[in-house]
Amino acid sequence: RLIACSRRWTTSREGSRPRPERAGSGWLGGVVGRGSGFAWLLYCARMSSSASAHGFRQLQRFTGANAVALAASLALLIAPVSCRQDKRAGMPPAASFLLVAGDSTFWIQSDGGRVRVRRSPLLLTMLDGRFHELYLADDDRSYFDAIIVSQRIYRRDLMTGDSVLVLADSTLAAIARDYAAAHPNEPQLAPDDEAAADPSTQATSDIELLDAVGPFLTIEQHVDIDVVGARDQHATRRGVIDVRNGHPVSVADLVGTDQARTVLAQARRLLSSALDSVRRANDDRARRAVSALTGFTFDALSFALVDDDGVPAVAFLVPGHGSRAGGLALPLAPLRIAPGPWWSAVRSTFPTAPFAVSTWTGAAYDVVARDDSSGEGAQVAMRAGPNEWIVARVPSPVRRVYRLDTLADDSAAVRALSRAFDESSLYSGEARTALRPSATLRLSAIAAVRDQPRHAMWKNDLRRPNAFTGVMGSSYLLLPRVQSAFFQRMERQSERRRAE
Repeated sequence: RLIACSRRWTTSREGSRPRPERAGSGWLGGVVGRGSGFAWLLYCARMSSSASAHGFRQLQRFTGANAVALAASLALLIAPVSCRQDKRAGMPPAASFLLVAGDSTFWIQSDGGRVRVRRSPLLLTMLDGRFHELYLADDDRSYFDAIIVSQRIYRRDLMTGDSVLVLADSTLAAIARDYAAAHPNEPQLAPDDEAAADPSTQATSDIELLDAVGPFLTIEQHVDIDVVGARDQHATRRGVIDVRNGHPVSVADLVGTDQARTVLAQARRLLSSALDSVRRANDDRARRAVSALTGFTFDALSFALVDDDGVPAVAFLVPGHGSRAGGLALPLAPLRIAPGPWWSAVRSTFPTAPFAVSTWTGAAYDVVARDDSSGEGAQVAMRAGPNEWIVARVPSPVRRVYRLDTLADDSAAVRALSRAFDESSLYSGEARTALRPSATLRLSAIAAVRDQPRHAMWKNDLRRPNAFTGVMGSSYLLLPRVQSAFFQRMERQSERRRAE
């Protein structure tokens, strides 16, 4: 009818019919021919009853210029409706979820019109439907001539605020007891007391909280012990701890005895293959590295619990011992394991798509994380149907998503989370760590005088399988990239020691 009316309006303008309104008046004046759009609408309404058959016959003789004018008029008429639809489509759906990425936890909330993103160094895990925070606290047992600093792992229930000790370092506690027994007249240092510049006993244990999957916490521990004339020990290892009771977790605890036997055999073969590749390399660098290979001994408890494209896996880290390999560690490629009963409780927090474009599907919306070209960050978006909204940019890797949509805004769980995020802003610069200032200064002094680096470790993202490399000039073409980098680092360390 609009098309027929347009043709009749044009005919009336050009023929003998009187013009309904002065040209140029009305809010659409000048768009349809030279007349008023408002008059055109009135004319269409007046002529709509007889616009059917005659109008469509006139349509066959409709000129191109009039068609363009009509299209422009319709576009202006429909524009307000389209803008309202686009505005509604531009609003992300109501959502609330936690996203674990890099060394932080992000709380992303959307109320349908505004998106709020909060960042915190909290490391959270879910136990029996309740969030718990996992954190480190310093344990300083130093004396004037003995620096003895370790770290303890605690678990705090966000609902009650109660903290429970998960793990304490028994090795350094024994060193402190032995030193106190050997020096009964030497008092333990107070928090503000200074220690000797070069103490005879230096024992430190640093722990990194890598990831938490339900009740299982993966940690990395660096132990450095230097006792003049008695002990020189440096070790780096990983492990999985059950935060419910503090017990170390074995592969058998995850998959059962039968499969654990198979997985451990595969890991030992990976280690043997890596070491044999170095022994077969015929150049000076390989020959220098061979002398340190005997210091790497497989440890069945030194592994991390990771996900390999949505499938649980274990990634072993072989610690080095002795004067040549002490403090170093050799990472092995992840080995997939069969999901145990514990996996069903945490499966929904893992992505359902490959790590390059990780996707967490949901009933109302999906969460999508795309790694950038640098591999150091990721773009997080919410997706509902054909629409997608970018909500945050976070560090890589993006590991976990906890949905909070079923919780009321005023629920005790949400209030506890909000309180924990507020309190985390008062944490020290060491993420997830509560250190006394005196212990920080003592650790810095040790690092300045120690020949062995405190963290002699090549770190990598174990969520991704290691790729084989063919770098020109490398002596270890048969090794994964992380292992090649590890041996090259070991060579540089050996060269520094010879120079010293």
